[in-house]
Amino acid sequence: ISFAEMLQQQDKHGQAVQEYQVFMEAFSEQGLDSRALWGKAWSLWDLGRFTEAASVFEKVYALNPDQEMRADSLMKAADSHFAEGQFNAAAEIYRRFSEEFQTHAQRGQARFQEAESFAQAEDFDRAIELLEDIARESAGGPEAGTAAYRRALMLERAKRYEDAVL
Repeated sequence: ISFAEMLQQQDKHGQAVQEYQVFMEAFSEQGLDSRALWGKAWSLWDLGRFTEAASVFEKVYALNPDQEMRADSLMKAADSHFAEGQFNAAAEIYRRFSEEFQTHAQRGQARFQEAESFAQAEDFDRAIELLEDIARESAGGPEAGTAAYRRALMLERAKRYEDAVL
């Protein structure tokens, strides 16, 4: 696994993916190694193979008992779908993240990314509704202002100018 990590650090991501795969196949009787899966997912990401990266990040999420690693993996799976333009899949995973990791530092970001995923999928009503929920739930906090601002921008994108008044 050290060789695969070295290749990854040298930006030789294609070779790193192969080495991670060789490692996992050679040691399959010990179960999938989260470290190898994590490295493979990042190499796929760096190669722009976002759909494959999302799948591997989801495997890390499913197999890893560490809550922080699970959270990071789920967020990166959603980010991978978003980068690939799979906005409905991204929105679903961002929603799962915000429900499962309600106290995680990235929860707010996941909710905003879910709204942006809806917008990119041109489901402006769902995006606006989510932003209104965020503003309501975080009234008085820093996210409330951000949500209100993004809601106004979303209303403009949806060409609902009369509703854009805060």
